[in-house]
Amino acid sequence: AKMPDGSYELLIKGADNVIFDRCDEKTTDQKMLNNHLNSYSTEGLRTLLVGRRKLSNEEFKAWKQKYDNAATTVGDNRKQLLEECAEEIEKNIEVLGVTAIEDKLQEDVAKTISNLAEAGIKLWVLTGDKVETAINIGYSCKVLVPDMKVIKITETQPDKINLRLERLVQQLRDLSDDDNGADAKVGMQQSLVEINKISLKNMGLVITGPTLTHIMEHEIRRNMLLELGMACKVVIACRVSPLQKSLLVEMVRQGIKPEPITLAIGDGANDVTMIQRAHVGVGISGNEGQQAANVSDFSISRFKYLQRLLLVHGRWNYRRICKVITYVFYKNFCLTLTLLYFSFTTGFSGTSLYDSWVYTSFNIHTMLPICAVGCLDQDVRSETVEMFPALYMTGRLNLDLNSRIIIQYILLAIVHSLIVVFWPYFSYFGLDQTDLGGLYVFGTLVFSCLVFTVQYRVMLITVTWTSITAIVLAISFLGYFLF
Repeated sequence: AKMPDGSYELLIKGADNVIFDRCDEKTTDQKMLNNHLNSYSTEGLRTLLVGRRKLSNEEFKAWKQKYDNAATTVGDNRKQLLEECAEEIEKNIEVLGVTAIEDKLQEDVAKTISNLAEAGIKLWVLTGDKVETAINIGYSCKVLVPDMKVIKITETQPDKINLRLERLVQQLRDLSDDDNGADAKVGMQQSLVEINKISLKNMGLVITGPTLTHIMEHEIRRNMLLELGMACKVVIACRVSPLQKSLLVEMVRQGIKPEPITLAIGDGANDVTMIQRAHVGVGISGNEGQQAANVSDFSISRFKYLQRLLLVHGRWNYRRICKVITYVFYKNFCLTLTLLYFSFTTGFSGTSLYDSWVYTSFNIHTMLPICAVGCLDQDVRSETVEMFPALYMTGRLNLDLNSRIIIQYILLAIVHSLIVVFWPYFSYFGLDQTDLGGLYVFGTLVFSCLVFTVQYRVMLITVTWTSITAIVLAISFLGYFLF
């Protein structure tokens, strides 16, 4: 900024761990500032440091020239050049003071988080706040509960990080093996035991950004963190940068097998990369701006709407799409099997059971009812789902679309196709080439039975009957007779 006297000053604000690395130690009382920061953080206030650096005209002009050159650079190293320019000027900062504000939670945040956890969703909170602030907010929004064992990993030296992670992971592995768990605990000092069978059922992890920096550098550390995080009900990462947020999402996606479905939700520009890296991105539009909402898959105005988005619409859509997939697979399998059975009676000559224009109209006659199911079907009311969040687990556990369901529909298609072909075949002996009707009449009869069979199947899997569902089904039946 250019001051009234013509001089220049660099004004800067940021997290304490970032500003302290760039401040002038001679003019900064870090101990006093840390005391104030810790005092504010324990009250749940969000803190920032504000600082400045006076620049001479010559120093500013020289730096401005480098910055302009970096900004106009075309190539992959543009971002790196800009970061180097920032590092060059952001040093010897004079800390002016500390800001501490109360960031009030939106309404029903605690209830929403509690219901999401009850639905079996793993929660990872990635924030730029201090550890004390993040823990305080965690308790207020029920991410953390009073009886939860909270493990803090705040070490910044690689050797200590390795030792701590190895110790925690070893305790987890010992507890997972009932035969070895008691022996391992006896051999370990009681003061070093942080995880027991009681705390294992309700455990949370708190980790800091500087610690994550060292963990992300080595695959072994990342795997240990993932193993520990999977055992916890909630993970809180404090003082993390936007890049670290996206790296954590990527770590979860690539490190856990089978790959889980990840959802990232945020409201600010520092959440953009995280939202883009997750499978599903949700942006909250509000006072923080529209950057997160603009890059997200879904945009909501309040955090509490995430509950309805996931537990109600997410569950409904999962069950609908599963019904559509299995039904389309079933009806086309039935159609193909009828042709296969008929080919045995023709010596595999290639003669078709159906006339070509009849055959090509199959999907036209059967598409409308299943479209209505895919758009309108609701197995339970929205109020019921919100009252019992555990119903969401049908999607998490793949109860509606798995190998058992596919085999069930294959067997169902085989049985139905056999009935559709051989019942008319043995019932109407006169419909052959030498007497009444012939192949066209027999094929049309089989095709009609097939269409009615798959339409009745739609009726059986329909849970919510509305006027639109009934009208669409009537149009489908009437349309076939007119056809």
